[in-house]
Amino acid sequence: MTNILFRVDADPTIGLGHLQRCISLAQALESIDVESVFLAYDHLEAITRIQRFGFEVCELTISDLWNEQDSAFTVDLAFESECDAIVVDSYMANSEYISRVSNNDLVTCVIDDTAGYSYQCQVVVNGNLNANDLSYLPTPMDTLFLLGPQYLMLREEFSDKSNFVVHPTVHNILVVLGGSDSLELMPGILSMLDDMQDDFVINAIIGPFANNENNVRQVIDKSRHVINLFHSPDAIQELMMQADLAISAGGQTLYELLCVGCPTVPIEVARNQKKQLESLVELGYLHTICDGSNNSVISTIADSVHLLLSDYQLRSNMSSVGQQLFDGQGALRVANLLKSAIRECST
Repeated sequence: MTNILFRVDADPTIGLGHLQRCISLAQALESIDVESVFLAYDHLEAITRIQRFGFEVCELTISDLWNEQDSAFTVDLAFESECDAIVVDSYMANSEYISRVSNNDLVTCVIDDTAGYSYQCQVVVNGNLNANDLSYLPTPMDTLFLLGPQYLMLREEFSDKSNFVVHPTVHNILVVLGGSDSLELMPGILSMLDDMQDDFVINAIIGPFANNENNVRQVIDKSRHVINLFHSPDAIQELMMQADLAISAGGQTLYELLCVGCPTVPIEVARNQKKQLESLVELGYLHTICDGSNNSVISTIADSVHLLLSDYQLRSNMSSVGQQLFDGQGALRVANLLKSAIRECST
């Protein structure tokens, strides 16, 4: 039996995306008889989420994360758990950290977004739209680079694609702003939608690290529209399939909406999302990037929503483009190639 250790964190600052894509990869690995164990900082929401998906998790309790002590603990746990590989997913893991982890008889895989340094490891995965435009530095190792949307690791539920129906009239709008809603945009977006005269239901998802639920509920209590609130559901494909239009943070959830085919107004809520959103502009999916840090962002979102409410053909085109970009099989592709890399390194 092949075993893999995942070193990843999730918290209100980092968000949920890194952890969720690791869980997605672990699910795909499980389907090809590879077992996974997680090592994560002791944050209750992160630990319980890993456990809910059925994976073993060890809690990291040291105070100084992603340093020499962290890497030593990671390697020791990998050997103790009889692992064949370590998967690292964090912007905090620098080149020194990866070198220390790789300097063992273990295959090391880095899940990346930035091409920030020379990756001293066997496998690098970047499933973003702009991955092939990044300048990855050469390495002394025979590194396998898995770059581009065919390697985007979405939740297992998105591997089975259903036909998304674009209706002439918008009756359902989904609002989802990631794991933390770090810019606290949800109350303003819900108020903006409620001010519209169109007849639609609003489904709002708040993440596990959001700290503005009380403000959100105050808006809901006064709203004229029906607003259904969902708290960090583990499965969200059905809510996306029900929506005629979505408003989403520009991270992992946006890619899931694109895969489903739901026309979406994306919001840049972190600077690392800018390049991906610019790629969508180049592909003709977007015309305006909504900058979440801009004081007028709610007005910009409102303009985009009004346009999509009135333009059935535009929504149809967006749905088609999104589904062509992602097929939901990226996690399984990465899982098979990672298992092959482990097999090759063991011979």
